[in-house]
Amino acid sequence: MDIELELKALAKAEEDLRHADERILRQEHLTEEMRRDGHDISIALDLLLVLQETREAMLDHRELIVANLTRMMGQRRRL
Repeated sequence: MDIELELKALAKAEEDLRHADERILRQEHLTEEMRRDGHDISIALDLLLVLQETREAMLDHRELIVANLTRMMGQRRRL
C-alpha cells in the first residue's frame, strides 16, 4: 500500500471512531433515560457493551494503520 492510501485509511478510521463515540454517547443517554423511566435496561446495556467493544476493535485497527504509516515513512526516508 502506498502512503497516500494509508493516510486515507487513517482519516476513515478516525472518522469511524468519532461516529462510534457518538453512538456510544447516544446509547448511554438512552439507557439512562430508560432506567429513569423504570424500564428493563439489560438489553440496552448489552448493546452498549457491544458498541464499546467494537470501538476498541476500531482503535486497534487505527493503531495498525499508524504503525504501518510509521514503517512506510521510515523506509521512504532511507531511500
